[in-house]
Amino acid sequence: MHASTFSLSNQMGPPPEYEAAMADIERRAVAGELTLAQAKREIFALRERYAPEPGVVTRWAAHSQA
Repeated sequence: MHASTFSLSNQMGPPPEYEAAMADIERRAVAGELTLAQAKREIFALRERYAPEPGVVTRWAAHSQA
């Protein structure tokens, strides 16, 4: 991800692609298409791809609940 794009998404919350991918993982898990271990691996991979800086996902979660 480009540095300026990362900074912008870091301030405003997660990018739409991240939210869509997370929703897809949640949908597949609820439907029984993923085991807990598979969902966990996919979530961690998603976080690494979109938020390489520690704490970014936590800030996104706090922002979405505000």
